[in-house]
Amino acid sequence: MLRQKLLARIGFLVLGFVGGAIISIALLEMLLRDAERASEQTASLTALVDTLGEANAALVSPGVGASVGEGDLQSAQARFDRAWAALMDAHWLPSDDRSALDEIGQTLRGAPDRHALDTHVVLAPMIAGLHQALRSEASRARQVFSKRLRWLIIGLTGGALLMLNVSVIVLLHTGGMILRPVSALVEGSRLLAREEFDHRVEVKGPQEFGELAHAYNELASRLQMNEQRKKEVLQQLGVSLNHELNNVLGIIELQLRLLDRRTGSDHDFAEHLRQIRANLGRMADTVASLKNVRRIVVTEYPGGRKMLDLPRCTTERDEEVVVVKATAPKSAEHA
Repeated sequence: MLRQKLLARIGFLVLGFVGGAIISIALLEMLLRDAERASEQTASLTALVDTLGEANAALVSPGVGASVGEGDLQSAQARFDRAWAALMDAHWLPSDDRSALDEIGQTLRGAPDRHALDTHVVLAPMIAGLHQALRSEASRARQVFSKRLRWLIIGLTGGALLMLNVSVIVLLHTGGMILRPVSALVEGSRLLAREEFDHRVEVKGPQEFGELAHAYNELASRLQMNEQRKKEVLQQLGVSLNHELNNVLGIIELQLRLLDRRTGSDHDFAEHLRQIRANLGRMADTVASLKNVRRIVVTEYPGGRKMLDLPRCTTERDEEVVVVKATAPKSAEHA
């Protein structure tokens, strides 16, 4: 489940970036193709207008004193006609250029002789105006291209930022989906190390973390049961020992009283009896403390010997280490 979610989210991000790259390349290719087509059309149109202007100038030059042969005039008329026909067939002409061409066409249609000198003299400024219209159209095309390119860059940048924000959100959500259960399990493990076996981990997330939390709770429950059984065994042992030793201690106490009466005023012997009574009292307190065991604390002595630490076993849980290394007492060393 967790692997599927991670793969799905990573796949979503990869597809998003790849799709964005493909769309960006396609849009940029479309823009460059349109710019290339417009450039080719402008160059072709400029060449036709230049040819038209040169042919018109060749037809006008005899009227201004230039020496031109009959063959040259016919060649100029033929070039003029071909350029004019090509311009009229250019359906992709902009509106401004089309208006200039219509004006030239009306002049040619209204002239008695389209190849007359007067006609071409009148056409000269019109062709110059067509040149100007072409330059204006080329400038406008460059502005349109620059504007489209600018908006394309802005759009692609905005899309990239949006995809980056989406990626950050997805990664943060994925990190939270993983880190929250892990933090809960780590905290539970720390509490388990401090013998807080009643703590349970509740994880809301992928199935894998739920199974891990369930296993942790099962372990904590078993440790808690084992701890409870140990305490019950120690308490039962304490009750049994307390009962048996109290009977023995009662008999010893009775014998000590008899000896105390027989000694009379012997202070040295009375001091020995007092020490015996004090040690018997400590023994009785130690056995009685087994009935109040609240936790299991073992002290580890050199040589690997471990002994139950009764004073700490009968106190509330603290943050001390359960197994404590210490120097073995003489009684433990000779045991």
